[in-house]
Amino acid sequence: MGAPYVVSAVVTWNNYDDTRACLDSLLTLDYPNHDIVLVDNGSTDGSADRLETEYESVELIRTGENLGYAGGMNVGTRKALELGAAYVWQLNNDVVIPDESLLSDLVETMQSNSDIGMLTPLVTEYPDTDTVWFQKGMIDWKTGNTDHVDATPSGSDGLIYNDYIPNCSLLFPAHVLDEVGLLPEDYFLYYDDVEHAVRIQDAGYELVTDTTSRIYHKESKSSRGELGPMYSYYRSRNMVLFREKFRERISDLFLLYLFAWMVEQVGIRVYYGELTGVRGLAEGLLDGLTRESGKGKYP
Repeated sequence: MGAPYVVSAVVTWNNYDDTRACLDSLLTLDYPNHDIVLVDNGSTDGSADRLETEYESVELIRTGENLGYAGGMNVGTRKALELGAAYVWQLNNDVVIPDESLLSDLVETMQSNSDIGMLTPLVTEYPDTDTVWFQKGMIDWKTGNTDHVDATPSGSDGLIYNDYIPNCSLLFPAHVLDEVGLLPEDYFLYYDDVEHAVRIQDAGYELVTDTTSRIYHKESKSSRGELGPMYSYYRSRNMVLFREKFRERISDLFLLYLFAWMVEQVGIRVYYGELTGVRGLAEGLLDGLTRESGKGKYP
């Protein structure tokens, strides 16, 4: 019996250099039954033309507009499912694969654990590869806020079980995506991964980190850092939208916790002189409270 067919889906938006490095590392993998779908999410810098010319073995799909991360990734995921993938590997374009056996190792872990609905390797920063970026994701149901926390595997298999896993390097069995559905697109950026993870877990599947495997992740450049206006806007807005969808699980004191979080976040941005981030927080909060969804004021 041959290796299960895996299709990797990568989304790019005005970022030639990182996408090229990601594709180069994907093409070094030793996995024998693997294709790559690259979704250009409305780039305006000519990068799509360059990538299409340079990577003839990669199927490029152009959306023609910025659909947000979830919208762009869903285009790639639907294509992967149409191609008949047994597993879909969703990847940020700012990841670098350090080991040619990574995909083989992840598929082996997935096949050995039929209850896994979402699998990630350990994620470290790049180029500071000794610093862990993600090993365990937690949801604070008082606020709907999320965080990455330190953890150790509960057994000898090196697996850690999560409340959610951030979009970065996620391997899914195709049947789970068929059953649960794809990423929700109403957030545009951020929190789509949180809701998707919750719904997969609610369907009875585990969300797992395989700490015996590793991938490198560069800090996101598309949102200009976590203190900038775009991240600040979608983070505050989508926390409120997430709460509305899962109101029965989140504390009745949500607004109090949200106020405390906003005060803290404003203070951090003022301290670092990121006043446009303060504006983004305020705009996001207002739009969240008025139930504005989809693409907001940024980019």
